[in-house]
Amino acid sequence: EEGPAPPTATAGTTATAHFHQMRPQEADKAIMAASAAALLGPLPVLGPAGADALDALAAARQAGGGGGALASVVAGPGGQGLLVCASLLDNVPNLAGLCRTCESMGCEALVLPSRAVAATDAFKKQSVTSERWLRLLEVGPRDVAAFLAERRARGYAVVAVEQASGSVPLHTFTFPAATVLLLGNEQNGVPVSLLPLCDYCVEIPMWGVTRSLNAHVSGAMAVWTYCQQWGTKAR
Repeated sequence: EEGPAPPTATAGTTATAHFHQMRPQEADKAIMAASAAALLGPLPVLGPAGADALDALAAARQAGGGGGALASVVAGPGGQGLLVCASLLDNVPNLAGLCRTCESMGCEALVLPSRAVAATDAFKKQSVTSERWLRLLEVGPRDVAAFLAERRARGYAVVAVEQASGSVPLHTFTFPAATVLLLGNEQNGVPVSLLPLCDYCVEIPMWGVTRSLNAHVSGAMAVWTYCQQWGTKAR
């Protein structure tokens, strides 16, 4: 069964376009009407046998040092789903919160600037053991460009959460099934040098004075929007 079709490519929204940042202090954004989206159906309850199986998978992953069998639990069709790239983030609670969100929503994987951060007490306090069940990849900030290029070659679309020329409102965007969601740095957003590697840019309309959302919050909203569209097909 086919999922929703990717958005139609238009000028200023494809990878061939040259995006440039338009941060809140640089340009006003028009107020956009919000649209309601259908909620996901009820998720199955995990019984004792299922919990024991996940414990065994987590132990196998830790012993093997990689995603292993657990990757098949969270991966989408053909092993591809929603891959959240948080390599540009600095704040440990943000990274841990994203880990908790990505695991809860069944993402394929979370990309961290360093996997070592997941072993820290500050991370574990926020992640609530979610790092045990989610595939974690390591890509340093300097290697993000190469990582995005490699994933695009494997059929992923790169979607940046960034206010940029040609960006579209999150609630109007249809995510491709195989997506790398690129999140920007807490202070500086997505570097201009990475924007040409993005197939699409999405932004979250805001109506307040600050017009700025926490990186984890922005990422969680984008993940939920993806899951509203793809549901269990992406896992």
